[in-house]
Amino acid sequence: MINTVYRPKRKIGGKTVTSRLYRGKYRVGDMAKPEYVSLGVTDKQVAQTKLNKFIQDKEKELAGIPVYGKAIELSEKLNGFISNLESLNKAKRYVVNTKNIINTLMRECNWKYTSDINAESFEGWRSKQTDKSGKTLNEYLGAIRNFLNWMNKREIMSSNPLKCLEKVDTRGKEVKKRRAFTDEEISRLLNIAGERMPLYATAVNTGLRRSELEQLQWGDVHLDNGACFIKARAATTKNKKDSQIPLSGDLEAILRSIRPVNYKNSDLVFPKIHRMREFIKDLKKAEIAYVDDRGHFADFHSFRHTFGTNLAKAGVNPREAMELMRHSDLKLTTKVYTDVTQLNTRKAVECLPKLANHDAPIRAPILDFRGRLVSQVVAAEKGKLDKKLAEFEAKSPEKSSPVTESHKSGDWLRQQDSNLRPSG
Repeated sequence: MINTVYRPKRKIGGKTVTSRLYRGKYRVGDMAKPEYVSLGVTDKQVAQTKLNKFIQDKEKELAGIPVYGKAIELSEKLNGFISNLESLNKAKRYVVNTKNIINTLMRECNWKYTSDINAESFEGWRSKQTDKSGKTLNEYLGAIRNFLNWMNKREIMSSNPLKCLEKVDTRGKEVKKRRAFTDEEISRLLNIAGERMPLYATAVNTGLRRSELEQLQWGDVHLDNGACFIKARAATTKNKKDSQIPLSGDLEAILRSIRPVNYKNSDLVFPKIHRMREFIKDLKKAEIAYVDDRGHFADFHSFRHTFGTNLAKAGVNPREAMELMRHSDLKLTTKVYTDVTQLNTRKAVECLPKLANHDAPIRAPILDFRGRLVSQVVAAEKGKLDKKLAEFEAKSPEKSSPVTESHKSGDWLRQQDSNLRPSG
């Protein structure tokens, strides 16, 4: 067995220069030749301790004993992780993005070995990313966590060092907020869309995503056997599940009108889906703002938001709407994909039960100049007048002239009432 530490030397400009950092040279078991490892320290005793631990782990590995916390190169394991994602038939774009994210973190956080990864280094990196949105930062955290969990399940790592980290709160901080189209906007857009009208109509009446529409085949569109529907195949959907989306009568007629006579089940329903710039041109033609005064966008995915919003406006049960939207979480349906600005909240309030069982209007209280309720003031003053009238009659038992009821309740009371009223 070979176990030595040393500082490499090399010649620079004719002079021998010794490195500050120690390296280790070792050979264990049946290794044909010695191997070298960088120890990354300047102290010889620390370097020797690290090499001893490295050799001990190497011997355990050769004996088939799992070793946790050893210095394993991340790039080597990343290839295995990516291959596993591909074998699970994950979307190509997802696999590529995951690999790019992890490579970026390895480079910018200076992670070369599994032992380099810790929560502090990730948090330090995240705090400097002022140009990335909260959603993007959460995607980075999710990707590296999946990688670490994969290594943990295969006993490459004893635990996930980033398990304790919280996601960034993205509520109210979305970089791109989408809105739903109004009924009038959809009508104008369909009227000017020309050859793209069936595509837009299908998107707004089914909630299918752009990528799903790109892969929609005539074999998925069932128009001939009673209740018509579109089958969203697991191979094309985001959640990798089959589902059936019922068709309205209007959309059924539109799809019938564009279906070729001699079609094949494998033929695409929409062979050409134009790029975003063509869609923006259609919005402009239909006099629809791409970005409204609130800063909310109306892009192609807004058709899906419109579908969810229209379900809510129609009073569809939230659980049924969630099924039609193909969501796994009701919050997505009711919060993210429902544009609350288009909900008829006034009509909802008018449906509430009445507060009283009579039709008499409820008037606002009338106050006098001292802020007292007029009704209370009138009652109090009337009580004073009644008292004075009783005293007057008690002092005049023998009346020289009769005091009629009309006199008491008429001129005299009016005179007294005018005396009590405040001037001005």
